[in-house]
Amino acid sequence: MTAAPKKSSVGRRARAKIFDIFGADLRSLAVFRIVLALLVLADLANRATDLYQHYADAGVLPRTVLVEEVLSPWVFSLNLMNGGSFFQALLFGVAALAALGMLVGYRTRLMIFVVWVVLLSVQLRNPLVNNSSGLLLRMLLFWGMLLPLGAYWSVDRVRSALPRPSPRFLSLASFGLFMQIAFVYWFTAALKSGPEWRVDHTALYYALSLDQLATPIGHFLLNFPALLQVLTFGTLALEAFGPFLLFCPFFTGPVRTGTVLAFMGLHFGIWLTMDIGIFPWISAFCMV
Repeated sequence: MTAAPKKSSVGRRARAKIFDIFGADLRSLAVFRIVLALLVLADLANRATDLYQHYADAGVLPRTVLVEEVLSPWVFSLNLMNGGSFFQALLFGVAALAALGMLVGYRTRLMIFVVWVVLLSVQLRNPLVNNSSGLLLRMLLFWGMLLPLGAYWSVDRVRSALPRPSPRFLSLASFGLFMQIAFVYWFTAALKSGPEWRVDHTALYYALSLDQLATPIGHFLLNFPALLQVLTFGTLALEAFGPFLLFCPFFTGPVRTGTVLAFMGLHFGIWLTMDIGIFPWISAFCMV
């Protein structure tokens, strides 16, 4: 008579723990939507400064060269429909308007889809100027299309006649988003297999010795090679073991909060010492 209630209690605790680990707060997802929209606008603004040079046929990479020598024949890009600078600017404008709609949460899922399609098209128009930030941004947008990012703090919420949903949310998409973030660090750590990372810990010293990447603060840190060895080891350790702490089943809230702050601190340090575009901001703010 007591076995069934006991099993039921264990099952409830297990489900509650799964919610704690892989569930999301809809208010956090609303912040995630706002941050993503701002990052997209920043990326578009940065690319637009070289719109004529990088995306028009009169620039450094005409469509004929791109299609014949760079892209796979299976690649699809809206930007390949016309090589004029006006058409390219029009697509940038469409993406920016959709990002603004995403920012305020107006027809959120549709706006995210439009941003994802146009941003992917823009990135494929000139893959020679892309880096990891573009790939990570479009992966976050992909998962965003599958999540209720407009459930809170949005025009969609104001217009909806439905009652306010519970802030707790769990789905395969929330699981996928969390694992996407974890995989970024696990695969990055796996790729850091050279002796400069795992034996003599000089990787950051070499990285900050590159004049085209290092900021003045980065150059200043070259005066402290022992400190850079410690930071190299700490970076590798955080990337390898930090994601496990995001899914810690014990004291999940405090442990996860501390881990998120550690990752944000890592990317803030990268931004201070290396000029690699908006990648540190994307990596830091996806942790919200």
